[in-house]
Amino acid sequence: MERLRLEPFESGDIARLMLWLDSPEIFWNWTGDWLQYPLTVEQFAPKVAETRLVSPTRYIFKAIEQTTDEVVGQFEIRRPWPRQKLVSALPFSP
Repeated sequence: MERLRLEPFESGDIARLMLWLDSPEIFWNWTGDWLQYPLTVEQFAPKVAETRLVSPTRYIFKAIEQTTDEVVGQFEIRRPWPRQKLVSALPFSP
């Protein structure tokens, strides 16, 4: 039986992500030098906006536990260059 469903990550989900990335160690393990600690809405909102383009190169999803409707994780798929795909592992709820 399926336990998770995926839904598009929305701007309103950024606050949850900020709570999950609550220490420099966790933050740097997730982002490397991609963003600056601490995570802010202003930093991440443009990434979410990229998913709404006509031809997006970034897709961000949240993982939702089917039985509880709790958001338990998120991930993104990016295409940095034509014909390449990159899956970024993103945090799951503690």
